[in-house]
Amino acid sequence: MYNAEGNVNANAGGNYIFTGAAVKVAKFATSNNLALSLTSVTQIKTNITYVNYATTTAGNERAALATVSYIDPSSISFNSWGDEYKSFGIISASKISFSEITTTDLKGSFSGTSYKSINGTAEKHIITKGEFNLKRR
Repeated sequence: MYNAEGNVNANAGGNYIFTGAAVKVAKFATSNNLALSLTSVTQIKTNITYVNYATTTAGNERAALATVSYIDPSSISFNSWGDEYKSFGIISASKISFSEITTTDLKGSFSGTSYKSINGTAEKHIITKGEFNLKRR
C-alpha cells in the first residue's frame, strides 16, 4: 500500500507549485517511491499539459520545472531533466496534466524519462501513461 498526497497552486515567490508523491512507507522515501514536481509562472489549471521542454503545441505549456523522480527498490534515484541539459544527451520528455483540481483531490496524468545521472547514456526509466489520484494536503 502506498501513501499518496499532493498540493497545488501554493504561491512561492510569484510561482505556482505542484508537488505529489507516493511513498511505500509513510515518512520514509527510501525505495519504491515516485514524486512529481511542477513550477509554473501562471496558476496551474486543468486541461493543460505542462512540459519540461520548449513547445509550440496547442494545449501544452512550458513549465519552469516539471520533473518525474523515482527511487527504485535498491534505493537508487532517477530524475528527469529539462531542455537545459540537452548537451548531456538528455531527452526532455516530462509531462504533467490535471483532469481535476478540487479542494480535496488532485487527479491527472504524467509521463517522463528519468535518468540515474545527468548523462544521456546513464541508466534510465521511461514512464508512460502514469496516472495520479491524490488527496490534497
